[in-house]
Amino acid sequence: MGVQYDCKTGHAVLLFCCVNNKSPFCAYFILLYYQPETDSFRSSYIWRCAMNGTGISMSQIEAFCAYMRDNEKAEATIEKYRREILMLRDFLGIRSVTKDLLLEYRDKLLGQHQTRTVNGKLSAVNAFLVYAGLSDLRLKILRVQRQAFIEENRELTEEEYRRLLNSAKDQKNERLYYLIMTIAGTGIRISELKFITVEAADRGCAEI
Repeated sequence: MGVQYDCKTGHAVLLFCCVNNKSPFCAYFILLYYQPETDSFRSSYIWRCAMNGTGISMSQIEAFCAYMRDNEKAEATIEKYRREILMLRDFLGIRSVTKDLLLEYRDKLLGQHQTRTVNGKLSAVNAFLVYAGLSDLRLKILRVQRQAFIEENRELTEEEYRRLLNSAKDQKNERLYYLIMTIAGTGIRISELKFITVEAADRGCAEI
């Protein structure tokens, strides 16, 4: 803690630093002005300074896991997040966590994994950043572009379609037989079958 004298205002200025045990990455610096007319302090500026470049320590990772257990996260989730933070730790080495390095790490992941997989990894990283008091460094989850059409190699061939119908017929499963015909003939999703009703058949159309 330091005390200085502000020549412009004639007020005492106090600068002190505090470290939050729950946010092991950061030291918080608070600048206060003493106002004698009101016998009070006024906060003038607050900023945060990242701790020296020591990277992410194992003790910080284990503390994060303990924090998740305290919040009743599933063990599978805790283990997954632990693996992801270990990977981030290996990438950072002894470097401090910064937004530029996190963006570089995200680009590295995108070069190795599909977008959905990367988003799962970023969720773990973001959870750790919130825990560490670095919420403003969180990375945006990437948008996943939905495919308008299915890939050809995932389409049923006519021969496969006929085999499905014959299998349903051999099992004397009339309901399954017509379900297959309906899905193949309309291209609807399984979840949309509920809209194919007797009333819709009578009308000659179904609203989905």
